[in-house]
Amino acid sequence: MSRRAVPAHRATTAHLQALYPLVAGRGLGAHGVYLGRDLHGGPFCFDPWELYARGALTNPNLVVAGQIGRGKSTFVKTFVWRQLVFGRRAWIVDPKGEYRRLAAAAGVTPLRLGPGSPLRLNPLGVADPAARADPRVQVELVASVAGAGLGRPLGPAERTALDLAVRAAAEASREPT
Repeated sequence: MSRRAVPAHRATTAHLQALYPLVAGRGLGAHGVYLGRDLHGGPFCFDPWELYARGALTNPNLVVAGQIGRGKSTFVKTFVWRQLVFGRRAWIVDPKGEYRRLAAAAGVTPLRLGPGSPLRLNPLGVADPAARADPRVQVELVASVAGAGLGRPLGPAERTALDLAVRAAAEASREPT
């Protein structure tokens, strides 16, 4: 009598855990903001700064992407609100004004740039002395502002002129405008 081999079966750990419940990811730990439940029913907490300190992340920035109406803004508002408990701050660009209530609840007065506003933004102003020594950061920032204002990328001649102007302004005063 010949023996038939048992056919191989492939499964993900999510499916295999039903047969062998000890197969599960260890997760990110219980440090940070509680965001909900993970796939296995345990708490899902996330703290990009703590993960960065542990070396689990190389950059503690977040990008939230998804379909319209799926809760991206709600997630960001909840995450920012819960991060306040840990003493964290968020800088949010809010062209729609949808973060006004969060700012008010946090006791923050939003800065408003726009036509007729007394507030001015100096893209050449640099608070960090090390960054002031290297004008490339300022050149890139001003190039971005100029490109956005023109609605197109700067050409090579414009980039060179901008580079020379920023460097000359930086040498002429403590904080160029």
